[in-house]
Amino acid sequence: MQLKINIGYDEVYNLVKQLPKSDIKKLTISINRELVDKSKKDKKSQLTDLILNSPMWTDEEMSNYLSVRDYINNSRMS
Repeated sequence: MQLKINIGYDEVYNLVKQLPKSDIKKLTISINRELVDKSKKDKKSQLTDLILNSPMWTDEEMSNYLSVRDYINNSRMS
């Protein structure tokens, strides 16, 4: 069963102020935990989006890169 109520911030704030201090601490911990979890999910989602949408090298670009890298590595040995 789920109940949804539309109440404003001020009403919620006044209701919270009526709670005993121990319940306010519990509520604060729960809210902080949810915010941290949401933040972690958002960061993970951003990283996933970055990885999936990042530019990729074509086969030709990769081949050029490997050739240049080999050339540089070989020139260091000389």
